[in-house]
Amino acid sequence: MRNIDLEVDLVQGDSDPILEFTCLDFDNSPVDLTGAAADLYLKRVNADSHANASTACVVTDAVAGKVQYQIQSGDLDDPGTYFGDLVITLAGKSETSPEAVRLIVRPSNQ
Repeated sequence: MRNIDLEVDLVQGDSDPILEFTCLDFDNSPVDLTGAAADLYLKRVNADSHANASTACVVTDAVAGKVQYQIQSGDLDDPGTYFGDLVITLAGKSETSPEAVRLIVRPSNQ
């Protein structure tokens, strides 16, 4: 699975949008995710632990390789840059798409 490279600008404390990924192989064809589980691990730069308590994604169109992650309350509490690794588990094997997403979170003006 190749890098997905999604970059999103958000505001501290946001719990939207839903992040959508399309998993592609090295020929740019969708990876069939039938029977797969997907997790997104978010980590803020220089943080020691993951930012998101729940990493579970939803496979929305298995044949087309589509996966969604709903940002949860608490995921983006601190401003900064977050990186996310999407991990697909299929038939007992896991594969990670390195730096699937980069979130730039700015402080809230509220």
